[in-house]
Amino acid sequence: PVETSRKGIFAVGPFREPKDIPESVVEASSAAASAAADLSTARFRRTEERTYPPEIDQTGAEPRIGVFVCHCGSNIGGYLDVPAVTEFAKGLPFVVRAEANLYTCSQDSIRAAGLNPYLFEMANIRNQCSWVHSSDWDVATEKAHDLVRMAVARAAHLEPQQIIQVPVEKSALIIGGGVAGMTAALNLAEQGFPVSLVEKENALGGNLRHVHIADNHRDPQRTLETLVGRVDRQPLISTYLDTVVSHSAGFMGNFTTKLRRSTGETMQVKHGVTIIATGGQEYRGADYSLGKNAQVITQSELEALFKQPASPLDSCKAVGMVLCIGPAQQYCSRICCTVALKNALAIKQRSPSTAVTIFYKDIRVYGMGEDLYTKAREAGVLFIRYTEERPPQVVQDSPLFVRAFDLSLRQEVELPLDMLVLSMPVVPREDSAQLASLVKAPLDANGFFLEAHVKLRPVDTNKGGVFIAGMAHYPKLLEESMIQAQAAASRAARVLSKDHLAAGGQVAVVDPDRCTGCLTCLRICPF
Repeated sequence: PVETSRKGIFAVGPFREPKDIPESVVEASSAAASAAADLSTARFRRTEERTYPPEIDQTGAEPRIGVFVCHCGSNIGGYLDVPAVTEFAKGLPFVVRAEANLYTCSQDSIRAAGLNPYLFEMANIRNQCSWVHSSDWDVATEKAHDLVRMAVARAAHLEPQQIIQVPVEKSALIIGGGVAGMTAALNLAEQGFPVSLVEKENALGGNLRHVHIADNHRDPQRTLETLVGRVDRQPLISTYLDTVVSHSAGFMGNFTTKLRRSTGETMQVKHGVTIIATGGQEYRGADYSLGKNAQVITQSELEALFKQPASPLDSCKAVGMVLCIGPAQQYCSRICCTVALKNALAIKQRSPSTAVTIFYKDIRVYGMGEDLYTKAREAGVLFIRYTEERPPQVVQDSPLFVRAFDLSLRQEVELPLDMLVLSMPVVPREDSAQLASLVKAPLDANGFFLEAHVKLRPVDTNKGGVFIAGMAHYPKLLEESMIQAQAAASRAARVLSKDHLAAGGQVAVVDPDRCTGCLTCLRICPF
């Protein structure tokens, strides 16, 4: 989706359509993944490894501390007295040098001096001082004195720590064989990394198998067919159908996961990264007599009717659609409005004389999806807005009648319908909590997998080496799932492209005097 018509040129961010920071960051990573696939054969050809002088042995030496106070442009220097802080530091114990710099962070200077990097201590006089007390110069300066004094005191007690190089298992495990999982698998394979693709159903495709109406002139079933074909032909992708994850252990760069087929057969896979792309599922509550009245169906069931040559749609004179059902009262499912509009337009294109009415609380067709709303109105689709306090009600089952309070007319209306279609929200898969426990990745309050940082790390989880893509993260349209899948592949490739990862440094140790032998620390911390 981020490729332009010109080979090797990609378009991302608001340049494509209006979007927020997280989506822009995801698209940027997606473009990086696409570029990396094109450039994979040239990886590291022009890389120059930086060399550092041997570390100076500081064992038993008296502390000699250098303090470097950063102006950070005006971020610090504009709100407190940097020269005064520098002069203050000169009088602290063990300080042999103190100086002010405009941008201290611009170079990795401590290792170039032959010092162990764990002998560094930072006093954050920007975030924790100048930004907090930006309106009081004297208070900010005084607090900077305290922060620097404490950092110097701690630096005097620091000890060199050793780093070990842990080899990376250069393969990926992708859980979920829907559009996100297949897209991520293909990108990583095109970058040269072997992939194990695990799908609990007996066929690839996930939710895309039930989507038949396009929202952007791209045939979803053609997309599915293309993706499955490419996966089948890719020699670096090993596909496991009818298979689930039964156990997972390890850390970034070195995971070991056990897989179990529906037949009971078990397998073990070693991999360096994990991508969770298990998708979501359609809410199936009993709202509006769903399951009891054959005239009440969901949007996915409506799409299935379009495949039938002699469809019940052909005899429908009036179709109603209700948005914001069930859990959608708690969170916006994002894609429901777009799905309703594209399906309403499909009904109108199939039978222009069929009356289509959409009952909505809010219409949210973000980005270029606004075009769908305009086209639906031009096609004659009617919109009746309701409030949360007065939602539409089925007042008669056979024949079907729906009553709603129209905010525009400020009166109740009652419509006879041949079919009532419910825009069910996407909800987390029932096994999400179990999988989250196995891979040790957190869920949010609604049960979707949680990103490490909504803007800076939107496809990472808090578990190193575990990434998320598609509707396992939150409800997404087809294009968005593909883009985030490539973004997850890009982040995963950062790990897989390395021969070793640095480990060690500051690690946990047991205090024997306080240990009760409960083993809790062992279970929590791999070290």
